[in-house]
Amino acid sequence: MDDRHEVNWQPLSMVPTISDMVADALADSREHVLTLMAALDRPYSLADEDLDRSHRVYTEQLEFVAIYTGQIARWRAVELSPDQRQVIDRIDADNAELLPLTWQVLAIVETLRGLTIEAVMKMTDLELGLDALARGTAKP
Repeated sequence: MDDRHEVNWQPLSMVPTISDMVADALADSREHVLTLMAALDRPYSLADEDLDRSHRVYTEQLEFVAIYTGQIARWRAVELSPDQRQVIDRIDADNAELLPLTWQVLAIVETLRGLTIEAVMKMTDLELGLDALARGTAKP
C-alpha cells in the first residue's frame, strides 16, 4: 500500500477473517523460510524471477503487518468481550511473530541474489571455480 491509498479499517465482525489471514500468512512464511533455507545449498536451482516474486510478496506483507498492527490497536480501543479479546490477543501474537519472519525471508532472498541459475550462467569458468572453492564445494 502506498501513501495514496487509505486503509479500510475493519469492524469487529471481521476479527475471524483477519485472524485467518494473519495465521495463514504466518504458516506460509514459516514454510517459505524452510524452502529458502533448503535452497541455500543449491541456489542455482532458483531463477531471478523466483527471488523477485518472493521479494515483492514479502515486501507487501511488511505493509500488511503494519496495517494489522493498526487494526489491532483500533479494536483494542473499543469494549471487547472476553472471547473477542482472546482472539485479538492471538492475532496480535501471530502478527508479532510474522514481522521478524517476513524480514528473515527478505534477508534470505538477498543472500540468494547473485547465486541463481542466471547468475551462474553468466560466470566465467574461473569465477565458478573460485565460487566453488569459497563455498567448499569444489571436488579434488
